[in-house]
Amino acid sequence: MEINEFNKAKIPFSLSEYEERWHRVRLMMSEERIDLLFVTGPEGICYLHGHQANWYQGNSPKEWPAISGTAIHVNHDSPIHFDIIDEINLLRQSSILKDIRIYPTLSIDSIFFLIGELSALGWLGGTVGLEFSNYRPNRSISETMEQAFIAAGNRVVDSSSIMRKVRRIKSPQEIAMIEQAYRIVDIGHHALQKNLRPGVTELDLAAEVNYAMMKAGGEQAALLLSLQSGPLASFHGLPSRRIISQGDLVTMDPCGVVNRYHANRARAYYLGDPDKKLISLYEAAGGAFNVLVDNAKNCTSVSHVNRILRTYYEDSNIWPLREWVGGYELGISFPPDWVGDFVFTVEDENSEDYFQAGMVTNFESIFGTFLIDTVVYEEKQARILSADMPQLMVID
Repeated sequence: MEINEFNKAKIPFSLSEYEERWHRVRLMMSEERIDLLFVTGPEGICYLHGHQANWYQGNSPKEWPAISGTAIHVNHDSPIHFDIIDEINLLRQSSILKDIRIYPTLSIDSIFFLIGELSALGWLGGTVGLEFSNYRPNRSISETMEQAFIAAGNRVVDSSSIMRKVRRIKSPQEIAMIEQAYRIVDIGHHALQKNLRPGVTELDLAAEVNYAMMKAGGEQAALLLSLQSGPLASFHGLPSRRIISQGDLVTMDPCGVVNRYHANRARAYYLGDPDKKLISLYEAAGGAFNVLVDNAKNCTSVSHVNRILRTYYEDSNIWPLREWVGGYELGISFPPDWVGDFVFTVEDENSEDYFQAGMVTNFESIFGTFLIDTVVYEEKQARILSADMPQLMVID
């Protein structure tokens, strides 16, 4: 079914941007000798042609299997998307693809429709790559899909890494999108500062933060907002009905989101007059951000930067207090996670990875501290998106 005659107002990038992405995917497929790649991860689908939805049958009944996905062939310019009839209007708005094929039913038997359509196109008979490391589809459906491709005369391999590797390096348009998302998360933090006072609950603050970010054009993040207060505050805790008091430490770890691109910033806010030792601890942990951006330039080994960071922490006398220090890739994300594929931790002095221009990660300096920010890696150095040095935020 061709749907190119419909409005594509929600598509955030140019056709040439998507065509460049298809080209890069096909180059990597060629390198790995993959003839057909069937992409089932929501992030990969969105990356390939813009489609976004809020339901991907991630944990649905067995009668509603997660079988939608995008097929891309190494010798053909444009992908083909397969989906259910429920999504046709959404696809008309959000997908740049002209060729979208609708399953006859949302059932496991529709896998044979997929096989039949691809076979009729001459796209089968070689090596098929499936995303075994993706949560979608689950093991039962994935194995059924694998056996159907094998029965149709194909060799099936795990190609989970292809979309992850291609998405690691962001285009200038993608980085601009992440910068927009960072402005959204900045607005969320300003909303917390404006509304934080004794007597409000964590849920009160979460409501104000979410309202401010959405009012500014932010979308739902792939993880629920983490906001907690008091002596047991945690990065991964959900806001509760707890009433905030003078002397509380309030922590918040949100992402701003624009067209599913995420930008992360976490801070701790102290309501009152904090101990000087706590301020000093935050200053030491926050100083590592400058160390990172000064050293993590294009083609610099991760292990080299890790050793420099560790030396900084040891010289600051806080290394024994470490909880987790490192970062992970940010970009397109859908629930249930915004953590990308590239991860580095400062304790790893033998990493074989390299920082590359065009990468975007967060950086977490956690020493009993709540400090996270978004970092863009460029040719000569990296840059943190925050205009302020990460530190403890004191609210009078």
